[in-house]
Amino acid sequence: MPAPEPATERGRARRFRGVPAVLFLLLLFGGFAGLGIGFVVHNELTRAVFATESAAVPGTVVGVEYGEPVVSFSTRAGERYEKELPGPFAHGDPREVVVLYLVDAPQRAVLEGHVWPPWFLVAVVLALVTGGYLYFGDGGLRSGRHRRRREAHESGRSSVAGGTPGPGRAVWFPVGLFAAPAVLALAASVGLYTGPFTAVGTVELVSTSELYVWFVPATVLASFGAVLAGKALLRYAELAPAPHAPDPIRLLPADSEFVALLGLVLAGFLALPVGFGVHTVRDQIALADSTTAEMPVAEVTRSNGRGGCTGWVHVEYEADGLPYRERIEIACSDGEEYETAETVRVEWSRVRPSVLRFARE
Repeated sequence: MPAPEPATERGRARRFRGVPAVLFLLLLFGGFAGLGIGFVVHNELTRAVFATESAAVPGTVVGVEYGEPVVSFSTRAGERYEKELPGPFAHGDPREVVVLYLVDAPQRAVLEGHVWPPWFLVAVVLALVTGGYLYFGDGGLRSGRHRRRREAHESGRSSVAGGTPGPGRAVWFPVGLFAAPAVLALAASVGLYTGPFTAVGTVELVSTSELYVWFVPATVLASFGAVLAGKALLRYAELAPAPHAPDPIRLLPADSEFVALLGLVLAGFLALPVGFGVHTVRDQIALADSTTAEMPVAEVTRSNGRGGCTGWVHVEYEADGLPYRERIEIACSDGEEYETAETVRVEWSRVRPSVLRFARE
C-alpha cells in the first residue's frame, strides 16, 4: 500500500490543478474588459475630438437608408460628401441640418446633437469586479493579507529568517517569484495601452478600430499582472516578520458582491427582451397609421450566423418626397422566390416611414 501523500504536497497539487481555470478566467475577463475599455475610450476620445477638431457646415437630408439619414454636405475646402450620418432625425423634421465633420478626416461626420453611447456601465462592472477582488468577503485581497499577518504574528515570527520558505531563506526570493512577472506584465500592458496613441494620430485613431487591437491584449496582461501582484503581496504578508498583531478590519459581506454582480447580469439579460418588446410595441403603434404600396425589390441578401441563415428583402420607396431604402427579414428558404419578384406589396407607417412589413393578404 503506497504511503499517503503529505498534506503540503496535496495542497500544492490542488493549487496547480486550479491554474488552468484561473488562466482561462483571466483570458476571458481580460478579453471582454479590453473590448469594454476600448469601446469607452474610443467613444470618449471621439467625443473629445469632435468637440475640439470639428467644423460645422450646413447639410441637406436627401434620403433615409435603414433608419439613418443620408446627408449631402460640402466641407469648407469644397469637398462634397453624401453619406449616412448618425444623429437626431425623424420623419417630419426639417431637412436642412447642421453637420459636424473632422477637419483632418471629413469622412468622419455626425449630425449636430448626436448622442454618444454611455460610458458608465462598463466602469460600474469594472469597479464591482475590482472591489470584489480587493474588499469583499474572506476571499478578497485585503482580508487575505490580514489573515496572513495575523497568522505570522501568532506563529511568533520575528525575523526574516522565519516562515514557510525555510530557515535562512530571504523573504524577497519567494515574493519576487510573483512580483517580477507582475511588474513585467503591468509594464507591458502600459506599453500596449499607450502604443496606439504614439503609433498614429488622434484623428486616425478615432477613424479606425486600432484601440481594440491594442486594448484587448493590454487588459489581459494587466489582469495577469494584477493577480500576480496580489499573490506577491499575500506571500510577503505570509513570510515577513510580524512583531505586532494587525489591526482588526471590517469587510463588506461576501454576499453583497454576489448580489451586485447577479443584479448586473440579470439587468443585462432583461435589457434585451425588454428593449425588443418596447421596440416591437413602438413599431405596432406606428403601423396603426399605415399605407400599402407595391415596392420594387432592390436586392435580396443572406447572412449566415450562429443562429442560422437569415435573409432580407431590400426595398426602395418614397415618403413625402424623400427616398427611403429599408429591408424586411425573410427565411433564407424564401430567398429565391423574392429574387425572381420585381415588386412586393408592403405596408409602411405614415408617421415613421422606416417601419414597414409585408402587406397582409
